Amino acid sequence: MTPKERTPAVFTREKKLSLLEKFNRGYALFGSDIHVVGSDGALWYVSYHPLPKEDAPSGFVQVSRTHPQGDIYAPRSRTTEFRELRVNQIKGGVEEAIHAMDHIWETQLTRETPQMKTLTGRAHELLEMFSGEFNTITPDQFIQARKKTEHILRDVHLNPARIINQEKQRITAWLLKASAGHDSLERRNKLITCMALSAAFQHGIEQYSRIGIIQGKYVRMREALIFEREFSRSMLTQVADLLAPTRLPASKLFRDIERPAERNQVSNILGLLLTMAFQLQQPHAAPYMPAGREAAEIIVEITNLVCDNKRGEILTNQLFFKAHAIITKVLADHQHVYPESNG
Repeated sequence: MTPKERTPAVFTREKKLSLLEKFNRGYALFGSDIHVVGSDGALWYVSYHPLPKEDAPSGFVQVSRTHPQGDIYAPRSRTTEFRELRVNQIKGGVEEAIHAMDHIWETQLTRETPQMKTLTGRAHELLEMFSGEFNTITPDQFIQARKKTEHILRDVHLNPARIINQEKQRITAWLLKASAGHDSLERRNKLITCMALSAAFQHGIEQYSRIGIIQGKYVRMREALIFEREFSRSMLTQVADLLAPTRLPASKLFRDIERPAERNQVSNILGLLLTMAFQLQQPHAAPYMPAGREAAEIIVEITNLVCDNKRGEILTNQLFFKAHAIITKVLADHQHVYPESNG
């Protein structure tokens, strides 16, 4: 089976299927794989995890397409591995989501990448060792080769008995078996040994390339989150500046409410208020989205009172102050600074 035919079957837990459906209805943040779900701006993303291969995992529903060349009586005959799709809900908002992306990135760099580098490196090392005068290698050298492979696996925290990932299982098994230089009948066999090592090296390279794809996915999600954060804070900051006591609330229209308002003055203020309400509704995700919507409702109320010439109620109810307080609080509560990239 060629690499392109190695199509995994993807499942999700039956009791979590509704979460996947809700995720799919969400808004893809700037075209990335992170979705805004619901009216509160919650951020969700999906991840894929190795699943022990069975004919039909109990409690799971297949959500991927069946391979077109699969046997009608064995629809997963072209499937080499099973994966579980999990819907991850991030508590908090954009800042917490950025931290989640950083954690995943670090996991890939500190665990997966070194493991695959080690597996492919050891396979290449053994190939060079066994490709020469195979018959001259002593039993003691095979024993030492096997021990060194086991030691290398321990160094990168690879326990063959606890590996779930099907590909990683295969690569590890090939390495351990080939290190001893014997076939399944415990006979010294150069051809079988070198084939196993070649397969381990090839599959290791393929897995290593997939890590890059996974990293790219999370980098794109992180970039979308960073952009959303900066965009949202920019929108809210502009409005907060206008709502400061010395700015819009101090304008002549609200400073002297007993004096009849001039038409041009009212038109200018209404245009400004409508622009502010629009800006406040631009953030897509928590925590800026709900705060912006709440403040926008107050700005709309101010707009209606200006139209009805009830400027006194705006001051009495401290509407400018309330809107300003909502915005400045969310901005002050989330002043984290992030590096531009993890690359």
